[in-house]
Amino acid sequence: MTFFFKTAALCVVVALFAGGCATSSGTSPADVAAATHRTAQRLNTNVNESLKSLNESTADLSARLEEYDRQVRRLRLLVEDNQTRLDQVQTRLDELSTTLYKQLNLTPPVSAPSAQPGAAEVRGEEIRIIPPAPALR
Repeated sequence: MTFFFKTAALCVVVALFAGGCATSSGTSPADVAAATHRTAQRLNTNVNESLKSLNESTADLSARLEEYDRQVRRLRLLVEDNQTRLDQVQTRLDELSTTLYKQLNLTPPVSAPSAQPGAAEVRGEEIRIIPPAPALR
């Protein structure tokens, strides 16, 4: 139902209730109708003010949400860019380690199949960098 029909239905109910009471209190039907009209106008004003406040709040929240979405997209791109750079650094570090071992005529340490010299291991909240084993002389 629209607001108008709800208000009209409320007015009719109030008028019927007040009209039933009017015979015992001596109030005329015109007075009851005027009082009902004033009540409906107050309700309409209150509802309009509430709707205006609700619309303003909704617009503010929508603007905030859009800004948060933009920030999340920006951060996601930054994380992806940093991951690419980190992968490049890791590759260059692995190449440098390999070159260093070759130039010093050393055998690289034997590591687990998943771990490479200079690889980062993550266990729980701990991040540990494993350097290549020192050269034996």
